[in-house]
Amino acid sequence: MRNARLEEVLHIRHHFLPISETFIYKDITGLKDFKNNLFCLKRLNPHLFPFPNIYQPNLFEGLFYRLSFRSRTLETLLKQKEIKLLHCHLGVEGIYGLYYKKKFALPLVVSFHGFEFFVPFRKRYKNPTFYNYCHHYQELASQGDIFLCVSSATRQDLISLGYPPEKVRTIYLGIDAESLPKKSDYFGKMVNIIFVGRLTEKKGILFLLTAYKRIAEKYPNCHLTIVGDGELRKKVLEKIRKEGLKERITWKGALPHQEALNEMAKADIFVLPSYKTKDGNQEGTPYTILEAQGIGLPVISTYHSGIPEITRDGETAFLVKEKDTKGIEEKLALLLENPNRRKEMGEKGKEFIKKFPFQKRIEEISALYSQLIR
Repeated sequence: MRNARLEEVLHIRHHFLPISETFIYKDITGLKDFKNNLFCLKRLNPHLFPFPNIYQPNLFEGLFYRLSFRSRTLETLLKQKEIKLLHCHLGVEGIYGLYYKKKFALPLVVSFHGFEFFVPFRKRYKNPTFYNYCHHYQELASQGDIFLCVSSATRQDLISLGYPPEKVRTIYLGIDAESLPKKSDYFGKMVNIIFVGRLTEKKGILFLLTAYKRIAEKYPNCHLTIVGDGELRKKVLEKIRKEGLKERITWKGALPHQEALNEMAKADIFVLPSYKTKDGNQEGTPYTILEAQGIGLPVISTYHSGIPEITRDGETAFLVKEKDTKGIEEKLALLLENPNRRKEMGEKGKEFIKKFPFQKRIEEISALYSQLIR
């Protein structure tokens, strides 16, 4: 039975919230056994991610906080409210939580999603958050309480950086399968391929375009839709133009989460060829892969980070080596030529993702909170 008075938790996410981080919003709002407060520096997409208890400093205080860790807004909040636990939802922001953990003697949980692992190995940063993490992550590793990872692969990566194994926990991302739109028609004349993700290097969008160029030449009955935006936008659009693919590719830009899901439900094949970049940037477990399987799409992706843990190679997905454009091309051709295989893999995907229920993730995080607060 839920207590009449809920324990108060403070969540920290400096930018709350990019469209690509819907899973963080679901986590925070799903933790209904606690009273959730949030500290952020920049409020993004409030119409998509409404939240009542948000505390945000002004621009100058926010800059001072990023450089020095100190925020009057945050300190006042911690003094006035009976906050029992801090949860930083990005690894690089965990060092800010560490400052307040020590000052107010609070337990600290930090979530890691994959990209944070390359940060300590770069020497120069214009971003003060990255700079501070680079110089203080070992302190975070020794003094933080629990570090949450989204796969066994990311857990091992974090341990290899010196984080104590007994503090590093794997809790897979969870999905509410019943809320997803479902693919039903696998036998249309036009076969729609879709990529959903930020247009960043590690997502492998440029490798997909290389493979799709060859596919488009052989199969006039296919079309590629790209949903997402990011720093590679100019390169992506320029490559589409140079390769003469403007009539064979639709770029939708970044879409709200539900609209992106609806686009996926119209598609026939989902492709996300993620890879580890030269500077070490990588995925954790892409949430869109879980969603694609839940919708009923066969997936083409890579043997990268936690992706093999959230797919079943050969049954719900085809995985290829990183940067393997020939492999992507071959798997696309196989699925384009075999609608029955697309349907079979899609149906298996719907069943497979039942292994990752959202409520299980919430219960595991709630149990960790309760243990630390006790």
